[in-house]
Amino acid sequence: MKEEPALSRYVDIWPQGDGVPAELVLGVGDVVRLAATGCRVVSGTVVELVGILTESVVGTDGSIVSPMGVPGTVLLRATEVGQSVVDVFTGDPFGSSMSHTVTVRVEP
Repeated sequence: MKEEPALSRYVDIWPQGDGVPAELVLGVGDVVRLAATGCRVVSGTVVELVGILTESVVGTDGSIVSPMGVPGTVLLRATEVGQSVVDVFTGDPFGSSMSHTVTVRVEP
């Protein structure tokens, strides 16, 4: 009998309320959303920075409406087993921002 692959998880982290964990343990395929203004992968290749995004909504006419200002969402995806280190940036990127270092371990 063929084994079914495990379901991937969507993890939502709000640094201002939840804090930023020093270590995050994920499975391959998991997606992490951080309410942050930026991110960079410092080392390792087990996470993919999908994007630094601005939240938008669909208008009544089907158009996409985006607010002015800095991005507020970072998406990461675990791609393979191993470890990476990422820096997550919160706050105002043009003023007082904070950097948080997170070790991301991806397990099978």
